[in-house]
Amino acid sequence: MLKLNDQLGYRKFVNSRDEALEVLLRNSRLRMSEHTSDAFRKILETIQLKYGNIMHTSSRQALDQLEHHIQMIFEHLGFSLWMETIELRKKAFMLAYAGEAQAIGQTIASSPKVSLPKNKMDDMLNKALSNGLAPMKSFGLQFGKLRRDIISALEYSFAFGEPVDKALGRVFLKFPKPATLPKKKVLKTVKVQEAKKPKFSAGEEADSFEFGFVGKSFSSFEWDQETWDNMIKDLASEHVFTDRSPEKFVDITNPFNDLKIKGDVAGEDKVYHWEIERDVVQDFVEQVRGGQIDAAKKNGIDDFVWIAVLDDRTDECCEWRSGLLTSEIEARLKTDKRDDSCQAITPPAHFNCRCTLAPASKDLEAVDNTDSKMEFDEWLNQ
Repeated sequence: MLKLNDQLGYRKFVNSRDEALEVLLRNSRLRMSEHTSDAFRKILETIQLKYGNIMHTSSRQALDQLEHHIQMIFEHLGFSLWMETIELRKKAFMLAYAGEAQAIGQTIASSPKVSLPKNKMDDMLNKALSNGLAPMKSFGLQFGKLRRDIISALEYSFAFGEPVDKALGRVFLKFPKPATLPKKKVLKTVKVQEAKKPKFSAGEEADSFEFGFVGKSFSSFEWDQETWDNMIKDLASEHVFTDRSPEKFVDITNPFNDLKIKGDVAGEDKVYHWEIERDVVQDFVEQVRGGQIDAAKKNGIDDFVWIAVLDDRTDECCEWRSGLLTSEIEARLKTDKRDDSCQAITPPAHFNCRCTLAPASKDLEAVDNTDSKMEFDEWLNQ
């Protein structure tokens, strides 16, 4: 039984690919955080502008109009986060898929088989628009809850005649809290090259494309070059976080201690700690694992080893699966583990699941092809 994770070359390649995936996720999370901060700032500025008139007139209609304005800000934010999530899904799936195919090909000295046409990548967007994805559904629920909390805070301030800075403080305390991201990964140089049109070999069918993978041509090559180019640009450009924290732009007083609320130290990369952030990260992990699985299956591998991080944070669900083949996990879920609270056959098994997987096959063998192997950054840049 060939378990590719036992091969040093495979592990080295996919580890570098996973570092690149982390960069994609980090950049996307920072962009989402900037959009969110900007929306929160606009909400506070809108309240600041309209608060005096509502307090003076005690008009319920004016408060309803304010709530409608806040709803429009959230709708715009939701669209921005939605589009960012869709782009992240496509980039993550493509890099996981292509990287896995290359790692498999180099391990068994075979030409990788890949097939990611643009219509398949665009289908990710179409499904989101027609059916809704978990993160997208989460946006509406979270924004609706936050909007109601904001209006409740304002109603309290109106009832007790609080000044606008205290009212803004009550609203600000309803916002999710920011958290600093860990230190960023440093990738080797990724070059942005001019997009080139695929050139098919003379006399060959149009589904064979010459490329430098293991010195051979792709089989059944279909590719979404636009998504790939966008991904390379994202990896090649270091995202500089712009701190748009609302407390940096609006005078806010903490209603519980009468102290001014000030912004944190500038320059730190921050994301908001709430369910929207958690759901986006979970969706990202699912796309990565899906890309790995699809690439392995395209290359004739249907089984995988479950790999868990075993420490004091590992739960029982992931612990007993670690080291087993997915076929063995599936069999046990029908026998001695049929009552297991977690029914996952492939990771992620739950939110914040740190498990991964690696292809395994009894029909394949690793081949010593050192001369034709490429480092991840070399492969990515070509």
